[in-house]
Amino acid sequence: MSCKPDHPSRCQGSGCCTPRESYSYSVNHAPLTTLRYQVFGATGGRIFPHQWRVGAKVLEEALNRLKNAGFDNTGRFHKNNLPYNFSNFDELHTTIESIIKEIPRIGELAVYDISVRIGHHQTPVILPDEVYLHAGSRTGAERALGRKIRSGHIPVSSFSGIPALSGMSALEIEDYLCIYKDTF
Repeated sequence: MSCKPDHPSRCQGSGCCTPRESYSYSVNHAPLTTLRYQVFGATGGRIFPHQWRVGAKVLEEALNRLKNAGFDNTGRFHKNNLPYNFSNFDELHTTIESIIKEIPRIGELAVYDISVRIGHHQTPVILPDEVYLHAGSRTGAERALGRKIRSGHIPVSSFSGIPALSGMSALEIEDYLCIYKDTF
């Protein structure tokens, strides 16, 4: 199925993380494979398209670092041997970034995708409330807003003057900006 211009959440196979694909991250998987699934984004034994260029060896290193830092096999984080609940997506994203960003070939997009998948396994679920910018979504945002953006994320309200993005969540806007970056 290809992207539908009227609603980007119907997109599959574009490489962008859509709400439909994101939902599958919150489905309960066998406890020994959940964190691996969140890092690799694997479905049916395949690496998620965003992570193809990163490669399995690099993702394996990211998985090991996350485990060593306190993430268990279910994707839950432990601090001082106690379960820890992140207060928001930015805290989760910053934590994951600090653990894996120094791994060669791990970029902004890999950190974001892994953070979104792990966020779906938190209780309660933690989703971005701002639009995170990286790779294609940054290009799309800069074209849509007509200016350079230096921040790694911006408020959803920044896009209020763009009818196509009206009423979308931060995840949907990020996805739309990625898919349609060349149309603004």
